[in-house]
Amino acid sequence: MKGDFFRIKKHLEIFFARCVKGRHLSCELDYKNRMERVIGMSIRKRRVEMGQVLIFSLILLGVLSTYGGAFAADVGRERAVDEALEKAIIQAQKTMREDLGGPFGAAIIDVDGTVLCVASNTVLGDHDPTAHAEINAIRLAAEIKGTHDLSGMVIYATGYPCPMCLAAIIWANITEAVYGCRPEDAEEIGFRDDFIYRFIESGRSDSLILSIEEYGRDRCLELFDEYAELNKIIY
Repeated sequence: MKGDFFRIKKHLEIFFARCVKGRHLSCELDYKNRMERVIGMSIRKRRVEMGQVLIFSLILLGVLSTYGGAFAADVGRERAVDEALEKAIIQAQKTMREDLGGPFGAAIIDVDGTVLCVASNTVLGDHDPTAHAEINAIRLAAEIKGTHDLSGMVIYATGYPCPMCLAAIIWANITEAVYGCRPEDAEEIGFRDDFIYRFIESGRSDSLILSIEEYGRDRCLELFDEYAELNKIIY
């Protein structure tokens, strides 16, 4: 029985370390304090040993019910992101080697945790400056699902989304994006993602990069007003 007691203790420590990972520190400390108090009890009688094993069994059940689902969800999410990463890289390698676009791939993970679709940058092949990997992936996912609303989905991209793609992700109601390379990584090999971010963050005031002028607002407001009066869908 004493051997069973310490086996349960060891398994419980390993399980707790995997589940908590420091995110529930107060719960972890409370649990460890409780465990040490029980371990410190003198084990003199069989019924005491049995009582301790029962206590740890109950604690284990509590931890499982509290963290088990979250732990399984974390593992499932990690596997989905890993799969999306690999598929996005493979797709990007394919099209960049065919001179269709840059080293950019993207994948959409559906709400059920499966990879819904994969796309890559095809700017050169399509002669379309908007054909970035994230845009292509979002278009493909919307076509598959038959909706513009991709709520609950996750997008993985081999590079940090450029401002256009970041906006498209938000427009699609995707609230989680995972990326591989940073904007400065793309800039190091010649792409302008970080350059455009700096332009936006500086107030879009450099007219040598882009001149932005308001003209015809009154006429255009009539269009906006008509749309509002018709109670059309806001997306």
